[in-house]
Amino acid sequence: MDSRYVIIAFIILMLVPLVSSQETFERGKDLDIRHTVADDGNISAINSVNITVRLPNNSVLVPFGQMTFDSTTQEWNYTLNSSQVQILGTYSYIIFASADDGDTKQAGFTFEVTPTGENLSTSQGILYIGVIGASGAFFFFCLFWAVKIPFRHQRDSNGFIVEKSDLRYVKLFLWFVCYLLLIFIFFMAEHTSDSYLRLDIASNFFNGIFWFLVSFLLPVFVVMVLVGFGAYFKDLEIFKAMERGVNPR
Repeated sequence: MDSRYVIIAFIILMLVPLVSSQETFERGKDLDIRHTVADDGNISAINSVNITVRLPNNSVLVPFGQMTFDSTTQEWNYTLNSSQVQILGTYSYIIFASADDGDTKQAGFTFEVTPTGENLSTSQGILYIGVIGASGAFFFFCLFWAVKIPFRHQRDSNGFIVEKSDLRYVKLFLWFVCYLLLIFIFFMAEHTSDSYLRLDIASNFFNGIFWFLVSFLLPVFVVMVLVGFGAYFKDLEIFKAMERGVNPR
């Protein structure tokens, strides 16, 4: 088989979203485990329902807890409080139901706990990584020209200005764009790390840098504006001097 077709098939498979039937909840928030329980289709025949919940490491979180019946929704419910939902991963639980006739039934289920309450698909992950990669490439493109473009006007061998350059304003703009791109890249990295890596150390690292950069966004903007206005008024003096035939330093 042509290797090109294998590569195309692999890419298509990677782009197909991974659909999960299990529920997904956000870490650190109360969650309700709700189920409709019936004995041969008869909901009213069930007199009690208990639940045992296990953490992702398989240790018992709730040992045979009593579920409550909601007559409005006709569902049995058990609420886990926020302190019980701190560990990321797949939780498992078993429901034990007892009917009026003495019949007992049980069934097992799972649910996912993620930092955002979302279980992202493979295609979304590829999209996020692509956005981060494209943003990184654009960042280095802007950084290259921000460094390369001269801020000073062109001078002769004696240090006198012979030509005024307006590219210095482009240089300032590119530096600010680089700063904004860094903020965006670390925001996306933190979100992707939360959704896929699920490593607190990684997400905390990216989140810390993100908020550090955000905290200096306004000061950086003010400095850029002040430098820009200072350069502009300085250029007015240079332009007037050059009109009089004087080449300033």
